[in-house]
Amino acid sequence: MRHLATVLFRPRRTMARILEAPNARAVLLLFVAAAISGIAGDFDAAVVEQIASDAGTRILWIIAGAVLGVLVALVLLFWFYSWVPLLIGRFLGGTGDIHGVRAAVAWGLAPAIWALLYRVPAAIWTSQAATTSVRMAEGTVAFDPGRFADGCGVMLVFAVLEVIVFAWTVFVMSNTLAEAHRYSPWQALGTLVLSAIIPFAVTLAAVLAFL
Repeated sequence: MRHLATVLFRPRRTMARILEAPNARAVLLLFVAAAISGIAGDFDAAVVEQIASDAGTRILWIIAGAVLGVLVALVLLFWFYSWVPLLIGRFLGGTGDIHGVRAAVAWGLAPAIWALLYRVPAAIWTSQAATTSVRMAEGTVAFDPGRFADGCGVMLVFAVLEVIVFAWTVFVMSNTLAEAHRYSPWQALGTLVLSAIIPFAVTLAAVLAFL
């Protein structure tokens, strides 16, 4: 927990201490926590409650199984996707190994993990499914503000928090990856950008090739 806090403000120095004795179990736990945070950001307790009341409690087991499956898939994606910044970083002059780079990616997700502090309450107490709608019947117009009924300020706060978490994650991961590869944070940022773009470009090229 101490490293999870200090990496937010001193990412490179903290990562240097972590790389002295990288812990695969800690990396796995961080990937699990980040995946849970990502699921919590899209979870809507009100929708689940409505589905359960309409279809019965059996559907809750199906939803739980689906959430567990997504969780496992996200953890595996984090684990194996670490090879991408490793190879790209090596191409850009980095010297990191897979264990160090994987740890750097995991600890770089620290801001997203801390986002659980507001994502979980948001998933429980606010509804993402309530959309604004206008209905007309018998010559009258009914306007339902949907989620805006909870206050635009609440939505704006959560939107700003998500932007901050994203930017903070990019900052932290750029520094942790820079320490793992022993190059500058700007090279690490370029590695992250290429790591995000290249797999999609390769996938798109493969799909177009078969069309």
